[in-house]
Amino acid sequence: MTAATPLDPLNTLTLDQLRTRTSVKWREYAPDMLPLWVAEMDAVLAPGIVEAVTRALHDGDTGYDHGFRYAEAWAAYAADRWDWHVDPALTMTVADVMTGIVYALGALTEPGAPSS
Repeated sequence: MTAATPLDPLNTLTLDQLRTRTSVKWREYAPDMLPLWVAEMDAVLAPGIVEAVTRALHDGDTGYDHGFRYAEAWAAYAADRWDWHVDPALTMTVADVMTGIVYALGALTEPGAPSS
C-alpha cells in the first residue's frame, strides 16, 4: 500500500502506518496476517471532524445527542452528495453501524423470511 492524496481517505495511510493503530483490527492478528475488512480505523478523519470532536471534548460536550441536528447535517450531505432527499424526522441515531443494520433489516424484512 502506498500513500495517496488526502482526497482519498482510504488510501492515505500506508500499511506500516495502519499497523501502528491500537484498534483490535490492527492488534489482534500476527504481522504476517492482513485483516481485509474496511473500517473507520483505516481512514484519516476529515479536518472538520477532527475540529468538531476536539471542540466537543474541550467543552466537555460528550453526552448523547438530542433532536435532529445530526440527522439534518446528514440529510444535507446526502442531498448534496447523492441527490438523496431524507426527512430527518424519519431517522434515528444508533450506537454503531451494525446496530443500524439490525434495525434496518428488522424494518425491511419479515421474521423468518428467506435470505435470498
